[in-house]
Amino acid sequence: MRGQTRSSRVVLVVLCTGLALLAAAAGVVFVLSGNDARGEYSWPPPPPTLHGDLSVAPVPGWRTKLTDMVSATSPLRPHTLSIPSPLEAVPYLGNLGATGFFIAEEPRLRDKQWWLIAVNVDDGRPAFPPVLLSTTSEPPRCFLNVDSVLCLDDKGSPATAKVVDVRSGRTSFEGPTDLRADGADLSVRQIGTFSVATTQGRGVFGIGALASTTWFVPGEGDVPLAAPSDQSDTPSKLTTQSASDPRNSVKTVFSVQDGHVVSPQIEAGSRIERAVTYPGGFAAEVATADGPTQVRLFDEAGRRLSDHGQPGRLSTASLDYPIVEVDDGKWLVFAPDGIRIFEGDGKTPDGVRVVGDWLFANLTTNSGFPEWQQYSWRTGAKGKVCEFDMMRRYRGSDGEVGVFAVENPQAGVSAKGRRLSTCDELWSLPARPGSLTQVWRIGTVLVQLSDDGTELVSLVAARRTSDPGQ
Repeated sequence: MRGQTRSSRVVLVVLCTGLALLAAAAGVVFVLSGNDARGEYSWPPPPPTLHGDLSVAPVPGWRTKLTDMVSATSPLRPHTLSIPSPLEAVPYLGNLGATGFFIAEEPRLRDKQWWLIAVNVDDGRPAFPPVLLSTTSEPPRCFLNVDSVLCLDDKGSPATAKVVDVRSGRTSFEGPTDLRADGADLSVRQIGTFSVATTQGRGVFGIGALASTTWFVPGEGDVPLAAPSDQSDTPSKLTTQSASDPRNSVKTVFSVQDGHVVSPQIEAGSRIERAVTYPGGFAAEVATADGPTQVRLFDEAGRRLSDHGQPGRLSTASLDYPIVEVDDGKWLVFAPDGIRIFEGDGKTPDGVRVVGDWLFANLTTNSGFPEWQQYSWRTGAKGKVCEFDMMRRYRGSDGEVGVFAVENPQAGVSAKGRRLSTCDELWSLPARPGSLTQVWRIGTVLVQLSDDGTELVSLVAARRTSDPGQ
């Protein structure tokens, strides 16, 4: 019996090898899939972004009043501090690890005082005392930049900048700058935890500790952007821009850390016509002189993740997973490491998100009327169409329940919890209509702003997930 089994295995291996050789000779392209040798998926989905069981509404954890963050011995002690509405300023800048950064204001008779707030979301304590940024009628625009926060006040002349160290809260630079918060020349853009300055038709500059430019990459300066709430948990250190010549469709991939241009491993005479960066690498449409355009995946150094490409067109809608539209009415989703995790039919989605066993595909570009189609990425089975926004309003999940911010200040609700497998609403968090309340996810912690904007509150699961080892 053992000899017969061994002989059968040998015949099977020879047969598979022969089929592979015939397919290669016929020009068939193989793409890595997420199945292992037993036909089971070996690709691990991303872990839950929130802790505990969120099938019931979360409850308040720590509470921190903004004015309590100011030292009692500080010569500048505001009477009141509040985080403004998104209609007035950009209130949340993003996070570095467990530290979240906010802009706060103190109303005054004439101008307002604007402050930088840094809170450790593990315990609600200030990472450093609030830093006074400026006293003006218009709020400054602030950006994270590696180990500092860069704040610009460019409404007057000359434009000025303040650079605050994120570890100590000390001001490391304050003075005039050529940088601008908006405009065609040296306009600051935050990409992940790095900031760059773009000049239309010229290219992209790095920004140094003195609010001045450093490295330079020539091009159109059209880097793709995402809001802090849309940023990946492990944002890419790469970005792209177009060639400055409008007749040239070539894309340049480069590092926002040091400006290093990534030269991907492609054949001589080939060119990259479209590229999208992801955590750990990028995908690119590679056009060749003697064959169809292929989508190929590369790591951050430009090394190919597979010996073969996928004929098709690359979607630029997703910043987490490469999406490829193929000619037979299908679309493919890849993990950033090159493994194909899903194949779908019909219209190519405008973005996808994977949570647990579910892949959600965006069927509309109107976030006011969202439609996200459920799929089991393990089996390919189609589920419901959910009317919630898995992109801008999505704040995280325990793996089964998603938390979604409500952005309408008149709704009387700050956030909702929905079961991802059924789309059903499980709970909502009340808010005063017209209040300043907002909800963010910072690391793995939900943080809510009080109705009057003067207090930050963590939201923790009312039910803790049981430990299987107990």
